[in-house]
Amino acid sequence: MTNVIAKSRIISLNDVHTLLLFFIVILYIVISENQRESINSESDTPDLSTSHLTERTNAQLKRKKLHELSNLPSKCVKLDANTHSILEKILEEQLKQRMTIETLQEKYAKLKSDIYENYKLLQNVLAVLTKEASLTTNNQAHQLEGKLKQRLKKKDTKHLWWDVPMTEACHQLFQENKNPSDADIERAFKSKIQTDYPKKLQEIVDSSGWDNFWNAGYSITLEYFRNYRSSYVRKIKDAVYATFNLISHKLNKFASPTEVRSWKESEQVKQARSNLWNKIDNEPNSPSLIEDILRKVFMKEELQNENNIKFGITVAWMLLDPSYDQVEISSSKVQERMDKWDTDSIIQKWLNKKNNNNEINSEYNSELDENEISQEAE
Repeated sequence: MTNVIAKSRIISLNDVHTLLLFFIVILYIVISENQRESINSESDTPDLSTSHLTERTNAQLKRKKLHELSNLPSKCVKLDANTHSILEKILEEQLKQRMTIETLQEKYAKLKSDIYENYKLLQNVLAVLTKEASLTTNNQAHQLEGKLKQRLKKKDTKHLWWDVPMTEACHQLFQENKNPSDADIERAFKSKIQTDYPKKLQEIVDSSGWDNFWNAGYSITLEYFRNYRSSYVRKIKDAVYATFNLISHKLNKFASPTEVRSWKESEQVKQARSNLWNKIDNEPNSPSLIEDILRKVFMKEELQNENNIKFGITVAWMLLDPSYDQVEISSSKVQERMDKWDTDSIIQKWLNKKNNNNEINSEYNSELDENEISQEAE
C-alpha cells in the first residue's frame, strides 16, 4: 500500500515537473512572440513618425513660403523706399558737387578774365609809354588814354619806378591843398619827378611825351591822393571817438540822414560837442580837447601848417555838427567850410578865447619869471 502511494506521488511529481516545463516553454514562446511583435512595432513606428514629421515640415515650409510671398509686397515697398532715399542722397551729393564745380568754373572764368584784362591793360600801358607803331591815329590814342584813366589802379604799377615820386608828391600836396584839381596833382607829380628823376623826365618827354605818360598815371595818382586824405579823416574820427568815450557809440557807416541827426542829438554826442572847445583841465597852459585831438592825428611838424589845423578842426566839428547829416565827410564840403574859416562864428569864438588865454598865460608866465628873478636877486 505504501509503495503504491509512493509511486503515485512520484508520478504526480513528474507530472508537475512536466507541466511546469510545458508552461515555461509556452511562456517563453509567448514572451518571444511579444518581443518580436514589439520589435516589429518599434521598427514600424519610426517610419510612421518620420513620414509624419516630413509632412509636418513640408506643411510648415509651405506656410512659411506663403507668408514670405504675402510679405513680399511690403518688403518690396520698404526696399523701394530705401533705394529711393539712397538715390536722393546720391542726387543731393551730385547736385552739391555740380554747384561746387560751377562755382569754381565761375571763379576760374572771372580770374581768367581779370588776368586777360590786366594783360591787355599792361600791353596798353607799354604801348603808351613806348609809343608803338600800332597807335597810328590820334583817335586810337585818345580812346586808349580814356581807358587807362578809368581802369588803371595803383596795384597794377606799384613796382614801377614812378611809384615813389608819385607817393611823395601826394604827401607834399596834401599839406598845402586838401582838395586839389587835376592840374594841381599833375603839377605836383611832374615837379617831383623833375626834382628827383630829371633824366627819367627827359626820356619821357623825348619818347612818348609827358601827356601820354600822365594819362597812364592819372587814375593811380588820383586814387592814392584820395586814399591818403581819407586816412586822415579816419584818424580824426577815431581820435574824437576815443577822446569823448564814444567808441561803443560810434556812428553806423550805413546810417541814413535821419539816423545821423538822431545820433548827433543824443546826450553823449551833445556833451562831446559842447566840450570840444573846452580845456582838458583847469591848468593855465592846458590845451583844449580839440587841440589834443589834433596832436593825436598830426605830427608836430605837420601842426606847423595852418592848413592841417583847419582841416583837422573842420572834420572833427562836421562829425559832431547836427547841421551836417551825412555819414561820410565829403571832401568838397570840408573845403567849403575851410574856405569860410574866417567867418565861422563858432570857430572864431574858440580862436578868440584861445588867443585871450594865450595872452593871459603869457602875462601869467612873465609874472612868474619876474618873481623868480626877484627871489634870486634877494
